[in-house]
Amino acid sequence: MQIKKRLREITASCLFFVLWVILSCCFVAKSYAGIVTGRVTDSETGETLIGATVSYAEGAGALTDVDGHYSIEVPEGKQTLTVRYVGYRPEVRELTIGRDPLVLDVSLTPDNAVLQDVVVLGEKRQETEQAVVREQQQSLVTMTGVSEQFIKRTQDKDASEVIRRIPGVSIIDEKFVLVRGLRPPNLII
Repeated sequence: MQIKKRLREITASCLFFVLWVILSCCFVAKSYAGIVTGRVTDSETGETLIGATVSYAEGAGALTDVDGHYSIEVPEGKQTLTVRYVGYRPEVRELTIGRDPLVLDVSLTPDNAVLQDVVVLGEKRQETEQAVVREQQQSLVTMTGVSEQFIKRTQDKDASEVIRRIPGVSIIDEKFVLVRGLRPPNLII
């Protein structure tokens, strides 16, 4: 009696598992039923556009390879496919996706009106200790520097006290700077 009951439970579990697998496969097959492939090129020169974005309305997408080819899985039904590339007008296509693969080659038109001058600004920070150390490391000659941060931390009263901290530099009579290695007269006023 217990064996029959256990056998029924195992059979029911197996039947439930098989039914679950079949339904899962149906939903997966229905959700990504079609594949769209193609090539993206420049409409004026015919050159392939490497790295163009091909996407559909739900946000999933793909990039073109070095030959301009792409392949994307798209849900079955009506979809809006958008192809974009920097400096080109986007191309939007309405497609009906079925189970059969679809080949869609797209030629994008350059959008010269959108492109404008780009100005890149940068500044070199020289007041930090890291900047001074980096400059010393990259220098082809031996050099020493004192950063603004270091000067603030030491609280020296004047420039002569700061200069005394640099190896090879001395202050004479509180008004002359003596730098080791300079030819005589090696005093800097």
